[in-house]
Amino acid sequence: MQIFPVLAEKVNELVGVVIVNFQNYWDTIDFVSNQLFKQKDIKLKIAIVDNASPNDSFDVLAREFEGINNVEVLQSKENRGYSSGNNIGIRYLLKSRECSYIIIANNDISFSDPALIRKLVQKYHKLSHVALWAPMMSNKNVICKNSAWRLPSVMSEVLSSTFCLTSLFRRYLNKYYYDLSERSNLELPVDCLAGSFFMGTTETFEKIGYFDEGIFLYYEEMILGHKVKRLHLINYLVKDLAYNHKGASSINLSYNLSNKYSIRNSSKLYYWRKYRRKGFLFLVMIRILNYFNILEIRALGLFRALFK
Repeated sequence: MQIFPVLAEKVNELVGVVIVNFQNYWDTIDFVSNQLFKQKDIKLKIAIVDNASPNDSFDVLAREFEGINNVEVLQSKENRGYSSGNNIGIRYLLKSRECSYIIIANNDISFSDPALIRKLVQKYHKLSHVALWAPMMSNKNVICKNSAWRLPSVMSEVLSSTFCLTSLFRRYLNKYYYDLSERSNLELPVDCLAGSFFMGTTETFEKIGYFDEGIFLYYEEMILGHKVKRLHLINYLVKDLAYNHKGASSINLSYNLSNKYSIRNSSKLYYWRKYRRKGFLFLVMIRILNYFNILEIRALGLFRALFK
């Protein structure tokens, strides 16, 4: 049997890409130059937002992409968090009304498929009531279960609040992740998509009100998932496409483990108070569990120091 290659259909609609940079300008340069610039059959407009990096990131990025028409390097006056940085890029792209779609992308991801973005655009026309959609996320070519997940319940949030509880109730908590091994449903409806790389139409970002700037970091995906459900729209995980994610390179430069969990807990409280309308007792319990979590982190640090 003779196999004929599938001819690429060029997409004429403009796709905006927002990348938030904090300190690690080298990853941003590599991602734009060696990943986005090499995507085929697609027109991109790239907004790089330097989120008030304390190093010379903005100057380096501005020099690197000077004179390149489809790349704009923007600078935030202060670092008000990941959500705020993304909103600066989204609003810049929406201002001209040229882009049909917007991609939110971390700078530490890579594509093995040079037509990935074109294929994602084409997928949009096959999806119904779609809000956001994304390929599968992989790390070292292994598909990550946190490519997508269900919105948390009160019980799952409590049981995932400390390392000990997470270990004890792992089987129960795994129910909040989707079965990604099933190949029959290639466009899987999901609650939450990994925030490292996803796509939406410009209309969708306007409908959901962009990112919520009440949080600094973490829980962006849950808030977006909640907003999408409230609008009776659907997020999709596209299981026949994938990208690679190194993971949290910018965050690890700036925060230690204890800091990260403290920021995460603040976002968790904000989410449950504002979006899930939980009261005083539940929020106090979450705070108490966070203290136990911090004690676990400190105990783990002491253990590692003793056995170095």
